[in-house]
Amino acid sequence: MSSNYNGKAWAFTMALFVTLSVTFEATAQRLQGKVVDKNNTSQPLIGANVVWLGTDIGTATDASGSFSLALADAVSPSIVVTYIGYTPDTIAVQGKNSIRIALSQTTGLKEVVIEGEVERHSALTPTQTQIITTRDLEKSACCNLAESFETNASVEVSTTDAVSGAKQIQMLGLDGAYTLLTTDNVPALRGLATPYRLNYLSGTYIGSIDIIKGMGSVLNGYESISGQVNVSLRDPAKTERVYLNLYGNTLGRYDANLNLATSLNEKWSTLLMLHTDHYTTG
Repeated sequence: MSSNYNGKAWAFTMALFVTLSVTFEATAQRLQGKVVDKNNTSQPLIGANVVWLGTDIGTATDASGSFSLALADAVSPSIVVTYIGYTPDTIAVQGKNSIRIALSQTTGLKEVVIEGEVERHSALTPTQTQIITTRDLEKSACCNLAESFETNASVEVSTTDAVSGAKQIQMLGLDGAYTLLTTDNVPALRGLATPYRLNYLSGTYIGSIDIIKGMGSVLNGYESISGQVNVSLRDPAKTERVYLNLYGNTLGRYDANLNLATSLNEKWSTLLMLHTDHYTTG
């Protein structure tokens, strides 16, 4: 009876020893760790990604921030830890079976640029307003303001002088003298310059054009009987630093345009715009 009992005890001891040995060996062949917040070490980071450097083999931390990786999967003795809102970290784990990782929160996110199309028609004002954007100006390949309305049906352009090529616009059937022309909402090119004012503004100067039909408000002035054309010049902070445009045709017309933009500091920028044209007759 005693011999039989001693045999069972010995067998149980050997089985327990083998089980503990296998468990210890399996644990020794794995990397155990925990990922926490550097500012608050008691806060675990749940769902943080932990992968072996140079591989796609890894795991995610559990509800307690713990993870386990097999050492046999390692290509190099380093792991990469990433978590949304925290700075990624690469940690060397050579000779370690257990590690505690503290990640720091990022100070800010990368810049996000949102681009959108400019509305062609404005519904914010009671007046009927139409907007000609830079994309519309590129379609007509215009050289000056008079040729910027070729793709627009709201404004009619007529030639008043065949020799000089002077043109005027017509809105609501009235002559261009009854239309207020403003540059960045400032009345410009009035009086004796009225017959030729559309030729003075080069197409490379223009950022966009606002067309307002009908009688304007008190803000626009009394001259806007048939409507108003507001020309917005290019923004020095957003336009190209150097822009050169040359044009010529078989009819003897030649145009040259040069824009030079520079930024003086964070708040100040300037833009130099040059334009010249020549007509060859005969």
